[in-house]
Amino acid sequence: MVTEVKGSTSGIVNATTQRPAAAEVTGVVAPEKPGALTGENVSLTKTAAELRDLEQAVRSAPDVDVDRVDRLRQSIAEGNYQVDDEKLAQNLLRHEMMMISGGEVGKK
Repeated sequence: MVTEVKGSTSGIVNATTQRPAAAEVTGVVAPEKPGALTGENVSLTKTAAELRDLEQAVRSAPDVDVDRVDRLRQSIAEGNYQVDDEKLAQNLLRHEMMMISGGEVGKK
């Protein structure tokens, strides 16, 4: 399809509204199947590699210990749940230190 475009100083310009296929422009042929390998190498940035590793770690993490959760719920419902104030304070401080330092602080 051809369209006439009139500009104030350029006169009449003919323009096509159809785009050529990618192979016509770049000489690159798309793979027959989406996701098919084309022999190109791909490298990940450091951040992308870290995200991939974190995703794998999360996927391999153990599921929730349902029995423990049930025991805790029962203990709380019965009013028997005891909080170890010293342990709670140490864990809070360790967590805060880890957040500040950006790394892991030793566990006890």
